[in-house]
Amino acid sequence: MSAPSLANQVYDPATAVVPFNHLIAPQAAVNFPHEPFAVEIAGTRKEGGTGIYRNAMYHNGTELLSIYGKPEYPKTAYECFEHGLKVNFAGQCLGHRPWSTKENDYEKRYVWQTYSEVAQRRTHLGSGLVHLAETRLGAPEVTGWTVGIWAINRPEWQIVSLATTAYSLVLVSLYETLGPQAVEYCASHSECRVIFASPSHIPTLLSMSDKLPLLKAIVSVDKWEDIDMPNGGPTAGALPKGNVLKAWGESKGVLILDITELELIGQANPRAHVPPKPDDMASLCYTSGTTGNPKGAILTHKLLANCVLGQVHGRTLETTDVMLSYLPLSHIFERFTEDIAFYTGSSIGYSCGDNTRLLEDLQTLKPTMIVAVPRVLNKLYQVIKMGTIEATGLRGALSRRAFGTKIANLRKDGTVEHAFWDRILMRKIAAAVGGNLKFIGTGSAAVSPAVLEFLSVAFSLSINEGYGSTENGGTCTKNMMGDYTSGGTVGPPQPSVEIKLADVPELGYFSTDKPYPRGEILCRGEGVIPGYYKDPEKTKESFDEDGFFKTGDVGLIDNLGRLKIIDRVKNLFKLSQGEYVAVEKVENVYSVPSLGAQTLVYADSLQNHLILFVVPDPVALSALAQQVLGKTIDPTDHAALAKAAEDPRMTKAGLAIYNKEAAAQKLNGYETAKQFAFRMTPFSVEEDTLTPTMKIKRNVAYKLLKPNADKLYAEHEAANAGKGGFKAKL
Repeated sequence: MSAPSLANQVYDPATAVVPFNHLIAPQAAVNFPHEPFAVEIAGTRKEGGTGIYRNAMYHNGTELLSIYGKPEYPKTAYECFEHGLKVNFAGQCLGHRPWSTKENDYEKRYVWQTYSEVAQRRTHLGSGLVHLAETRLGAPEVTGWTVGIWAINRPEWQIVSLATTAYSLVLVSLYETLGPQAVEYCASHSECRVIFASPSHIPTLLSMSDKLPLLKAIVSVDKWEDIDMPNGGPTAGALPKGNVLKAWGESKGVLILDITELELIGQANPRAHVPPKPDDMASLCYTSGTTGNPKGAILTHKLLANCVLGQVHGRTLETTDVMLSYLPLSHIFERFTEDIAFYTGSSIGYSCGDNTRLLEDLQTLKPTMIVAVPRVLNKLYQVIKMGTIEATGLRGALSRRAFGTKIANLRKDGTVEHAFWDRILMRKIAAAVGGNLKFIGTGSAAVSPAVLEFLSVAFSLSINEGYGSTENGGTCTKNMMGDYTSGGTVGPPQPSVEIKLADVPELGYFSTDKPYPRGEILCRGEGVIPGYYKDPEKTKESFDEDGFFKTGDVGLIDNLGRLKIIDRVKNLFKLSQGEYVAVEKVENVYSVPSLGAQTLVYADSLQNHLILFVVPDPVALSALAQQVLGKTIDPTDHAALAKAAEDPRMTKAGLAIYNKEAAAQKLNGYETAKQFAFRMTPFSVEEDTLTPTMKIKRNVAYKLLKPNADKLYAEHEAANAGKGGFKAKL
């Protein structure tokens, strides 16, 4: 094959960022008819908002895709798994990397359980739970009572979930990173009678059992023989032996079992399945609010089945597809994605649980699909850029030509493959993530269109971005497959969801805005929760009079009916000069540069400007130090990086990088940070500055950062004394 033409574009990272407020003309949507993806239903517009929008790909928006539409559509989570069992009875279902006692490490292979084996285990486990309910749990009913799970992603997590589903019990998902106080609240509020837990959590649960009077049994997801032996696992040797835990539990009136013991009880006392009804509660998913106690979102079987139906509509998944599971299963994003895998008879392989070894998991499993949050995509973007387009010499030159060519083709006609450049370069990049990926889904937060574009051509696949929350099943809108003109939008509503926008006068967003209507996003449909568990007050304030859930997010709907997230109703700060700033909107803009792993915009109503705090990526900070200070610093030398980060030249350079993006995104002057500081300690769940879903707890973070911010504000005032006005004498 001849070399590519010199007329092809060269990728220039300095100009490749597509602004969030840029929407490509509809003529560029070459893979679809030049018609909207969603339509506003005639006669539904009311004062103070838009009309109702529906997906135009399903009956031109005149009706919704419903689980009741056809007999073969799944109506419950139980039916989703049953379908996968039918189409792939003997095929791979759940896989994991076993622990090697010889190597004292995870093996570089996956061990699989078939669909039929998993189905048998759920029956044994579910029968065991029903037997416990009848003999010692004091459950008022055989069905409908709650079972908690507090463990990392692993096959047993889903086997527990499938067992509760088969016997119409309610699963309460407890985030692995939740602290004891939050776990105690959720377990008490949901009235858990049994909790499945990682062995390391059992002492914590026993310590709080006096405050959980309904808790009658704790089940270890590891077998005693695995944790009692030397090198039995990553935490072996640090845990009490199984017999010690059993004795401790007996003294507390709590039965302690391992999962195998409970399965054997069920095998000896078999019970027929009690399939749930669509409106039955399947699970309680506690939303990790940034303030106050978590709210228990009620996930019905109808909701979970709806998520599956909406996602598989118009897509092709095979029983040979393999998914890597690493995002928390207690979060709705991973939860509904694995339900999709079950429905299609696909395989799910679980990561080893150490996110620093995620590439190792990918290379071992070789998945065909993953779901990824923006922070993972941003990290991949940074790593690949450094090894390709930012490389020196011939490698860098070829990489820039390759990416320039492929991105030009992507923008022209949606093509992500290239016979020459894929063979020369891109297949080597794809091999780093296993070599078989053909689909990446993303959501949960804003991600730069430039990142999506870059990774799409790097891996030669589709990256499908969507929008959702726990309250709408995690899948409210989604970009259509093959739509490479999204320009920062998150697609039309799912075929089973209705959305509309409500005016937000205090922020200046109106349904009458030009060129596109703007307002708070409201949603309704079978995929939306009926409310919050035992919280009628929160439920009432979260829905409007027509049954639409108020998301709290602000969006616009473009000329093709695609939604774009632009702001939040809350987190609005009034600066001292009277201007209102929506800090999440500003943070979305400042999340684009690759220098930072985390960003936080600090606002103080007594001050007239913003401060930007950035937790830097070590590799990017090292590169900046080389550029600004002329120093070569090892990215693993935290002390040297921290010292460099304090240099005024570094903070000045950092502010310039971020405010270049602010200018490109056309932020107002008062929305642009005037001061900048690096924070070398990442925001984290352990520090209580992040929720388990990785959202900033702004009130906690602000309290921690206040001394630093006050010092910066004082320095700014001293440096600008007498400038731009007069200084009063007292």
